[in-house]
Amino acid sequence: MKIFSLFINLYAIIFSLLIAIGFFGYGVDYYYGYSKATIYWGNIFDRVGFALSILQYKNIWIGAFISSILQFIFYNKFLFERFKNSFPIYKIIIIILLSFSWSHLLTSLNMVRQGIAVNIFLILTLFPNKKFLNVIYLITGLFLHKISPFLLFI
Repeated sequence: MKIFSLFINLYAIIFSLLIAIGFFGYGVDYYYGYSKATIYWGNIFDRVGFALSILQYKNIWIGAFISSILQFIFYNKFLFERFKNSFPIYKIIIIILLSFSWSHLLTSLNMVRQGIAVNIFLILTLFPNKKFLNVIYLITGLFLHKISPFLLFI
């Protein structure tokens, strides 16, 4: 069991690093917004989201790495709950297939700000004590993306 967890974590890090170095390319939003490294777009509530999205070190786009890793955390937690008593190979195959899905690549390569906000929300929905986490998400989500408060009504 531990070997499967190690493989999933290693795969998530390697895949996210490939995204961060641009192996899969970048979307239009990257060239128009994120590559210019400015946090002065949007209003005061978008600044943290822009700051996380434009993080770069040399040629490594850390914002895309964060978005991809958050999505892998959600996959792992959700699939662990779903396939508790099943073979771990199912979980590995599903995670590999999901990593090449449109939803994963789009939120990691193009709409990173929205991806970070939505992935944090998805991770928090998997915890049982939702009232406290909803308040935390409402407070932090306001500074990630303007769609964040609306996710609480889902």
